Formats: sequence, C-alpha cells, structure tokens
Amino acid sequence: MILLTHFKQTTPPLVVTILLGCFALSPTAQAVSPPPDGGYPGFNTAEGQNALLSLTTGAGNTGFGWYSLFANSTNNFNTGVGAGTLVLNTADNNTAVGTGALLLNTTGTEDTAVGSTALLNNTTGGDNTALGFKALFSNTIGELNGHWSSKPSEQHHRHPQLRRWYRSASSQPNRGIQYGHW
Repeated sequence: MILLTHFKQTTPPLVVTILLGCFALSPTAQAVSPPPDGGYPGFNTAEGQNALLSLTTGAGNTGFGWYSLFANSTNNFNTGVGAGTLVLNTADNNTAVGTGALLLNTTGTEDTAVGSTALLNNTTGGDNTALGFKALFSNTIGELNGHWSSKPSEQHHRHPQLRRWYRSASSQPNRGIQYGHW
C-alpha cells in the first residue's frame, strides 16, 4: 500500500516533465511553410511576379498577378487582379480585374475595368466603367463612359436595370454608354 501511494505522488510530476520535454524538443509549428509573402506596410497586398514592385509610400493597394500594379509607387487605393493589370498606373482609385485590364492606364483615375483587356488602351481617361471582354478597348482619354460588352447592342432594351442605367447616363452631358464588341 505504501508503494501504491508513492507511485500516485510521483506519476503526475513525471508525466508533466516528459510532456514538457517533448514540446521543448519539437520543431516550431507554422501554418504554411514557407509562409506566403504579400502583406506590406500601408495596407498593401501583392502576390505575383513583380506585382507592386515600385511601391514606396502608396497605401491600400492590392496587386495579384504578373506585373500587376508594377509602376504604382505613391498611389493609393488601386486593385489589380490578373496578369498585366494596371501595369503603368500612377493614379488613384482604379480597379482592374482580368488579364490586361487597364494595362496602359497612367493617370486616369476612378476607372473600373472587369474583363480581359477591358479599357486596355486607356491612358488618361477617368471615371470609366468597362464590363466584359475588350470593353472600351480603344478608349484612351475619354471620360465618364460606360460599356457592357457581353451581349449584342439590343440587350439593353431587354434588361431593365441596364435600360435605367442607359437612360440616366445618356441624359447627362459628356456621358455615353456603348454596347457591343470591337
């Protein structure tokens, strides 16, 4: 009985010592190895070859893809998702999703391009919205344009939301909506 009492008193400290020794000798655990790059100062995120490569003081930028936001250095609140999006961009508040979207944009601000090569040739035009493959492809300096290029030009007559957008944009000076492919 004395042996059993002695065993009960020494077992817990012995088990605790062995467990602590195992944890001390185990390698450091990481969630992903190697850890992903991408989180940078100023709320910036980049992933992909040369994405946000020229960044210095810009804030709130996100570049995913080959050369996405390559020339962006001091500019803020740009998002480029896809190879070659916003490569030459030196402006603020632009969004490009799709390979080559807003590829040649330099100083155009507040542009949105969604689709492969949408607003590809835009350089200084601002406040443009292009949705679909090659939407506003040839626009270079035009401003306040909207383009939806996934259906024939008659589509806006059948789609109530787009018809409302067309009427409101057409009634204001310097605004226009274009439909179709080039």
